[in-house]
Amino acid sequence: MNIDDLVRGSIDMHVHHGPGTGEYRMDALDTARHASQMGMRAIVLKNHNYNTAPLALLLASDGQPLFGGVQW
Repeated sequence: MNIDDLVRGSIDMHVHHGPGTGEYRMDALDTARHASQMGMRAIVLKNHNYNTAPLALLLASDGQPLFGGVQW
């Protein structure tokens, strides 16, 4: 079994995206697309500066199950 097999079908409950604090390489849309291409079942977007639920709702129409939340 390789890493691709482990990721396929998984749900990541804590995914930070750019722009924001830290060195994040992809914005929320690219992050969601990458997760979909990897075969992930869903991701939960996180950001230290704002509520990601509205962003996830907007981007979920791209086909990837996507959720957001508030992180303080």
